[in-house]
Amino acid sequence: MALPEVVTVRADDYAQGIFSSVEAPVVAEYPVTLLINGSPFITIACSGTDLELLALGHLMAEGIIKSPEEIEAIKVDEANLVIDVETGLDEELMERLFRVHTISSGCGQGGTSLEANAKKKLETTPSFLKPEVICSCVTEFLRTSDLHKKTGGVHSAALYSIDGKRIVFFNEIGRHNAVDKLIGYAVRKSLSLDEAMILSTGRLSSEIISKAIAAKTPVVVSKASPTSLSVEMARESGIVMIGNVRGRKFRVYSGRECIQA
Repeated sequence: MALPEVVTVRADDYAQGIFSSVEAPVVAEYPVTLLINGSPFITIACSGTDLELLALGHLMAEGIIKSPEEIEAIKVDEANLVIDVETGLDEELMERLFRVHTISSGCGQGGTSLEANAKKKLETTPSFLKPEVICSCVTEFLRTSDLHKKTGGVHSAALYSIDGKRIVFFNEIGRHNAVDKLIGYAVRKSLSLDEAMILSTGRLSSEIISKAIAAKTPVVVSKASPTSLSVEMARESGIVMIGNVRGRKFRVYSGRECIQA
């Protein structure tokens, strides 16, 4: 079965001094517990869709698994809101599971492995990004989510090729989960992201850049602003970071040399 993406709740609208009772659509939120070999690892507040991709992307982005071959099976139990990932629990994996995490603005996810990714340098960066492609991708991206139009309650993330072709799009409760789904999709489809862009509706925090580094994605774009640590990480890793996209305008925080004027 598929979990509902939208539920209706009673609310009261106020306008011109008058309250009126309405039935308001809101995005559904589910606390889904991710198990590793039957043991609870983390509970993720999410939309309840594409749970296998969410689990796969989260474990890859956090450095818990290094390749999809380490996973033997992923079992999704929607009725009980559980995802059980079966893998060979060797000493190396145990060390990854119980290493110290940095907890920052991860919306209760437990934080991203900033220590592991902060100093990594991408092997390749694009040298032919075109401003008009960036702007047109963001324009299309922001118009894609029917769920956001209906509820106003989700973030979105998408993968685009450097030449502007959309690869995949996801809605999610949190911006981190949306990016995890992109990574999970790429892993499942065996897609290389070394010539791709991550587009996000959310703030570009250090966790988002860490996920991009883990996925070896050289370009991150958002309508929102970055944080100081994320700018530092993007510059050190070689990621092109673009924020504050508004129509035909944007701000480049890292990788100006990669964009053709």
